[in-house]
Amino acid sequence: MRAISESYQRPFPENWKQYIDHVLVMNPDYRDNGLVTRQVRQEFKGRLEAEMYRMTLLDGLNPSEMVNSPRISEIYDYVFDRQVWPVRGLGSGHCLVNIDPISPFPNPDLIQGLASAAAEHKVISDELHAIGRRITTDTREFIYTGTWRSISLWESNQRNDLPASQLFRQTMEILLSIPLFAGVYSLNERKGGFKGFSVRFSMLKSGTQILPHFGLTNTRFRIQIPIKIPSGDLFIYSHDQTRTWSLGTPLVLNDAFIHGVQNNTLSDRIVLLVDIPHPDALEDEYRSY
Repeated sequence: MRAISESYQRPFPENWKQYIDHVLVMNPDYRDNGLVTRQVRQEFKGRLEAEMYRMTLLDGLNPSEMVNSPRISEIYDYVFDRQVWPVRGLGSGHCLVNIDPISPFPNPDLIQGLASAAAEHKVISDELHAIGRRITTDTREFIYTGTWRSISLWESNQRNDLPASQLFRQTMEILLSIPLFAGVYSLNERKGGFKGFSVRFSMLKSGTQILPHFGLTNTRFRIQIPIKIPSGDLFIYSHDQTRTWSLGTPLVLNDAFIHGVQNNTLSDRIVLLVDIPHPDALEDEYRSY
């Protein structure tokens, strides 16, 4: 069993209101100073992730019970009322008030070209099968137990294509048929300077769990195109909602909400992850985090 990060051992103290008040008093300009704002948000985000880890994996609560529990609900209200986060329930460090939060799982129909891209899952699967997964690597994240491997095809902090992109030319062509992805891909080629956008295969082994966590920003969505979906106890949750995957049907995640994945089946789950800008976000908004 993979060791759980120490960050998940730091929930809020029992008297969480006193603790939050103390942090805010010690950082009086948390509403006006961008750096301080992010530091305060990060502190509360980490504490909430630890709270929710304890509730979901240790106490066995489902996502709805977790989010709507008196303790979590009251913490959400408290930090929202004090304008730590501009949107209730969104725990990302870079969270803008002028962007519609939409929902934890936005409707895929909002993303032009996505349904057609997901319908090409067999083409994508065949390219993956052809390389025999020989270039998979363990993810750099600390937010999981078990085995979580990936293949990176494109990253926005790289001006040149990654080596793996040459092995997945059909896959990249399919993704570039999605105008929102094509837009950020083209901007990155011309200007660079983006962070937090990528394309990668996500391979979650049997018995692996992605622990509760918040994403980086509400200025992006994460597309998931199912490639291999075993039957059994397998699901993703975001905020208080739960979803499963189905071949040919895309899933869109608003990962600014707390979310996680559990694969309790006997086989791997494979999806293609594609980051795109939030449809309402402006270039300078998703470039700035």
